Amino acid sequence: MNSTSATGAVNVNPGAASSRVLHVELNSQQRRLRHLRSIAARNIVNRNGSPLLDTYFTLHLCQDDCISRDFYKSEVIRDSLNPTWRSLDFAMLPDLLDTSVSCFVVRIWGGREELYQLLIEWKVNLDGLRYTGQQIRSRNPNEIIFGLNDGYYAAEFDQKESADRKKNALLQVDQSSVRNSYSVFSLLRIFPSSLLRL
Repeated sequence: MNSTSATGAVNVNPGAASSRVLHVELNSQQRRLRHLRSIAARNIVNRNGSPLLDTYFTLHLCQDDCISRDFYKSEVIRDSLNPTWRSLDFAMLPDLLDTSVSCFVVRIWGGREELYQLLIEWKVNLDGLRYTGQQIRSRNPNEIIFGLNDGYYAAEFDQKESADRKKNALLQVDQSSVRNSYSVFSLLRIFPSSLLRL
């Protein structure tokens, strides 16, 4: 039996002294390239007529509309429209690569016999992805799933669902418990000489 705590997290075993929290979505949580562990694609739309494709992905840094050369290339997955690639090997990344970025481009390539064409290109902002769970789940065509430290994430396809979730995620505060964080007198104690000149 699962229970929900005051924070909205789901506890697996409410009777246990140290229940494990599955996932807590924090608006201030920052997701970065260094947190990316794996990439998978689901329901790839194949327009060339063959039933299956060989696929791989490349990662690119982006700044505004400029996309750099790929800094990572995955292995090729044979005969699949739902590939799950191996975990990213950060040892293969360039030494000077800034892994603190949250925005980059993913390109998925597909084809046969070393003749590949671009199938999907997504400009990804990791902070804008929605949590999908501890397992890979997909409902949409050409969906890319990102494995991060705490689970799997995907793009928001339903904007109404996203707006409702953001509206409900606002922090609710009892107004009677709100107080000023400073007063004129506390500021005078900190900056006595600079405020007197005003």
